[in-house]
Amino acid sequence: MILRAKFKTRQSQKEYFDKIKKELSVSIRRLANLLDVSDGGIESYCCGRTAPPVWIIKRLEKLTGIIANYVKVKGKVIRKKRGLSPMILSKAKKILKRYFSNQSEQILCMIEEGHTISDIVEFLRKQSFKFDNSLVTRAIGAYKKELLISIWDKIPKEACVVVKGKVYQSKGDYYINFNLKPLADLIENNGELRVKIAVSKDRRDIKIFPFKHGRKIAFQDKWRVLKMHIPTQLDIHPNNTVDIIIPVEEFGLDFFDCIYDKDAIMLARKAVEKKMSIFPIRSTPNNRLGDLVFEIGNKIVIVEITRALSRSCAHFKIGQILMQKISHLNKNPIQFLVCKKSLFREKQKEALRFLQVTLIHTDFEEGWENRVLTKLLSHLGNSDKY
Repeated sequence: MILRAKFKTRQSQKEYFDKIKKELSVSIRRLANLLDVSDGGIESYCCGRTAPPVWIIKRLEKLTGIIANYVKVKGKVIRKKRGLSPMILSKAKKILKRYFSNQSEQILCMIEEGHTISDIVEFLRKQSFKFDNSLVTRAIGAYKKELLISIWDKIPKEACVVVKGKVYQSKGDYYINFNLKPLADLIENNGELRVKIAVSKDRRDIKIFPFKHGRKIAFQDKWRVLKMHIPTQLDIHPNNTVDIIIPVEEFGLDFFDCIYDKDAIMLARKAVEKKMSIFPIRSTPNNRLGDLVFEIGNKIVIVEITRALSRSCAHFKIGQILMQKISHLNKNPIQFLVCKKSLFREKQKEALRFLQVTLIHTDFEEGWENRVLTKLLSHLGNSDKY
C-alpha cells in the first residue's frame, strides 16, 4: 500500500505546493512532467484535495530544499471531494481575459467551434502561457456548458411552436421524447440536428436552438419520435412532462409547416391574416389537441376539420372529439367541427350537441376558410374584433 504524506491542514498542503511551484518557476503541467505523474494528480495535490505519495514529497524536498511538515499514512487521504457547483459565465470570461488577454477572444471562438477542453489547454501551453490549470479548465468548461445549457427565470414562447415532451430513463441516462414532423424531416434530409438548450428554473419548459456543436437530436425512423439526451443534474425526473419550445424560423422552418392537416394550414393562414392568435402548443398525433387551436380572449378553441363523408369517419370523429374533451378538461375548451353538411345523421348530431361541439358546415369550395372563420367568430361573439 502506498505511503502518503498527510499535512496538518488542507491549506498547509496548498501553501507547500505553492512554494514549490514558485521556487521551481513551473506550472502544474511542468511540475507533473518533472515528477512523471499526471496533470490531474498534481492538480489534486496542489489544491489539497488528496494527500500526495511520500516519494513525491521527498523528491520535491531534494529538488528545492523546502522541507515539508507531514505525517506518513497508509491508503488514500481525501481532504475534499470535487464539487459540482458550476462557475458562472461572467467569472469564467474574467478568468480567461486575465490570463490570456490577447488570446481570450480566440479561446472563446475555439470553444464555440467545438474544440475540447484538452485541445484548448494544449494550444495555450504551446503559446507558452503560465496559468492555473484547474482554474482555467473550469472556466473553459463553464463557458462550454453555458453554450449548451442555460437556466432562465422564464422562457418566452412568442414566435415559437410548443410541443409536449416526455422524460424517461434508459441505462442511467435521461432523455426527452417529443414529436414534430418538420424537425424529423430536417434530420432525415441533413443527416443530423444539434442544439443547445435553455431550461426554465421551474424545469417545466425547455427551449432548443440550433447549434453546430451542441447535443444531438435523434429520431426513431418507424415512429418519427424525436429523442434528446439531457443531463441528470438538471433535476428533471423521469415520467415528467415538459414543454419543448421551438423557435421554428431559427431552424429554417415555416410556422405553418408545423400544422399537420392541409385544411388546417389554410384556415390558420387566414386566421393569422386577421390577427387571430394561434395556440402555441402544436397539435401532434400524441396530444389530442385537434387540427387547429386558437386563443381567443381567455378561451381555448379547438377546431377539428374533415372532408370525409363515410359513416365510419362520422363515428371516428365523435370518438376523437370525446377524447379531446377528456384530455383537456382542465382547459375547458370550446370545440368546433368543420365538415360537409351530409356527414352526420341526426342521432350523431345529438351526440355532438351532448358533447357541446358546434358544427360548422362548409362545401370546401374556394374561400371556404373565410366563411368558416366568420361563422366561428360570430358564434363566439368576437366577429367585430377581427
